[in-house]
Amino acid sequence: MGAVFPFSIVFFFCLSAAAYNFLVLYILQTTVSGYAISGTDASNYTLTSQPSGLTADITKKSLTVTGVTAADKVYNGTTAATLSGGTLSGLVTGDLVTLTKGTGVFASKNAGTGKAITASGYSLSGTDASNYTISQPSGLTADITRKSLTVTGVTAADKVYNGTTAATLSGGTLSGLVTGDVVTLTKGTGVFASKKVGTGKAITASGYAISGTGASNYTISQPSGITADITPAPLTIKAADAEKGRYEEDPVFTVTYIGFVAGDNSSAVSGLVVEREPGEKPGTYSIIPSGASAANYEIEYVNGTFTINGSTSVLNNHITVNENKISRPVKGIFIGSNPVSLSSAKADFRIVAGYPSELRVTIYDASGNAVFEKNASAYTGTVDMSWNLYTNGGHRAGSGVYLIVAKVKSRVNGSSEVLMEKLGLR
Repeated sequence: MGAVFPFSIVFFFCLSAAAYNFLVLYILQTTVSGYAISGTDASNYTLTSQPSGLTADITKKSLTVTGVTAADKVYNGTTAATLSGGTLSGLVTGDLVTLTKGTGVFASKNAGTGKAITASGYSLSGTDASNYTISQPSGLTADITRKSLTVTGVTAADKVYNGTTAATLSGGTLSGLVTGDVVTLTKGTGVFASKKVGTGKAITASGYAISGTGASNYTISQPSGITADITPAPLTIKAADAEKGRYEEDPVFTVTYIGFVAGDNSSAVSGLVVEREPGEKPGTYSIIPSGASAANYEIEYVNGTFTINGSTSVLNNHITVNENKISRPVKGIFIGSNPVSLSSAKADFRIVAGYPSELRVTIYDASGNAVFEKNASAYTGTVDMSWNLYTNGGHRAGSGVYLIVAKVKSRVNGSSEVLMEKLGLR
């Protein structure tokens, strides 16, 4: 028994507010054949006709679309999703049906993982497409990753060395922002690679951040390629003022430093030399610092003043001994007769150091000129000397006040001292 389904078409017209539409109704007529009779009495009968007037429906088969995938994307301010793949599942073998690809949209434009995607617009075409319906792909997900923003236009100011690596940054604009998004840049900080003086020194920026309603859709890269200079700090080396009595040994000259930054001190300075202008006459002389160097500093010098004081008395308050040069258990220069008569032709004096010594004895006139010089050794700590007043450079010594200066250096421990005494000639 079998059936075939010829059909006829009936048109129903209906008027709507928008347009005229029509509905096509398929009325399937069923033709039946193969009905027969059987049984013990079947031979007494004949079947004169097959059943007729029968009808039934053939509904469209539903097809599903499988294998559709969605690509992850970087946030771009839209919900558009990119779909690929797709195969019809349930198609009858031999039927000619083609799948037309549709589109997809994310549930929202914002960044996130495993975000749901709604597919639409998938359709069928081909000679057998009218026998099928199609379900849109479902269960699709993908990620919207945050978009990376860069900060441009950041500059760093040059600075004078201050012992720190802190850098001062300014400017900065977000690059890559989607039009319409509300995102604000918060300024960060910068540090030099080192605190030392240099040009074009690299600076590392950090702490730049974003805020605002759209900030969650972005990441930020810290500014890079920033450089600036650290220039030397000024350092003043000033010689301290000093003084001495005439013909005394010079004191040790000292300096003061003005301008060291926190943590730095005189150990940063090398090669410093402090000297004074030559001369022994009473008056003022410059104390001159020079030759210093110090990393991270530019040095300026300020001279000091060295004062040599003149004599304020002549013969008073000085120790003398009689002409027999009686030894005294004290240090000093002891003159046999003081003042000395020019007619005696010589001045006798004893130098008592109190310990084995090497001596350099010089006699100066009132103008500071050396009129007598002699080296001597005092092996017992005492030495006797004379000044011939007639052989002073071929000229007779004149009357006046003279100064005997003995520079004494110990043969025991190398220590030095100066002994002085005034001598009058008349």
